[in-house]
Amino acid sequence: MKREDKMPKNKQEGLIFEITMVTLMSSFMNLFNNFRHGGISLDSLTHALILEPVIFIVAMIVETLFVSRLANNMVKKFANKDAKKTVIIRTLVMVTAMSFIMSILGLVMSGMELNKFVIAFALTWPLNFIVALL
Repeated sequence: MKREDKMPKNKQEGLIFEITMVTLMSSFMNLFNNFRHGGISLDSLTHALILEPVIFIVAMIVETLFVSRLANNMVKKFANKDAKKTVIIRTLVMVTAMSFIMSILGLVMSGMELNKFVIAFALTWPLNFIVALL
């Protein structure tokens, strides 16, 4: 079986793939950031579980309306139907854009004061990018 045979071939497969990826990434990053800020505890886990439905919905909307379209455009522009380039470009665009947008939304949801926002973002986004890329 060729590697490109494993990619979604129709809208239904694409939707299942998209929901699976957003669920896994939003859950993992939500837990990571809650444990990072609140320590590994039952309270942090509870907080993450309470926030997960909202974070999932926001991540799904952002991914569907903006990031997926950006990734598709970049793949069309630079991949030249090369399967390896497609995977690399799609991954880099998705991780970069989603970590950027979700880091901003996470800081907004945390109630970060505006005068501390830029510094907090400068510290948060690179770490979220690295963790999401792993």
